[in-house]
Amino acid sequence: LLIAVCFGFFSFIGIWKLFFVFYQVNKHKQVKLIAFFVLFLPSLWFWGSGLLKEPICIAALGISLYLFHKNFIEKRFFKRDMIMLLLMLLTLTIVKSYITVILAISFLVIIIYNLMAKIKIMMLRIFAVLMIMMVLTAIMFSIDATIYVDYFIDTSFGQIQQLQKSYEGVQQMEEVSNKGAFLISNMEPSFES
Repeated sequence: LLIAVCFGFFSFIGIWKLFFVFYQVNKHKQVKLIAFFVLFLPSLWFWGSGLLKEPICIAALGISLYLFHKNFIEKRFFKRDMIMLLLMLLTLTIVKSYITVILAISFLVIIIYNLMAKIKIMMLRIFAVLMIMMVLTAIMFSIDATIYVDYFIDTSFGQIQQLQKSYEGVQQMEEVSNKGAFLISNMEPSFES
């Protein structure tokens, strides 16, 4: 019970920080709409209220987004916040790494957008965007994705084999336990049987 309360509280902190960031980004307008979609959405409360991985992910995601916004958008740097941001990203990576990848790409897009907004000359901005696109394309072509795909396939295959062995073990246990049992369908409805 205590662990469930801790998981729920941790998830609530993440949801609240997520609301706070959206509230600030939206310049304190349409608070009811933001509150409805962030604070009162049943899906967030349902998935954030168990002893699963989701409460940890929701909390780490909300806190990470809040700390990123505070440090990189509002430019209020604190060493403690940066350590906490790295800790939350590490937690998120350990629990569900694909969320961290998506979050990192989103952070990178936000940083690039903010840097582009500072360039006042349109031609220079277009040139910078083209250069960034060329660099990203070169990076995409230079990364050997077969290593990651092979790792994913091996991991998935191992998990499937483990589940299959577990299923076969359960089936064998049921067969052993059913040998000494009798079936009601084999009984005759009389006093003599």
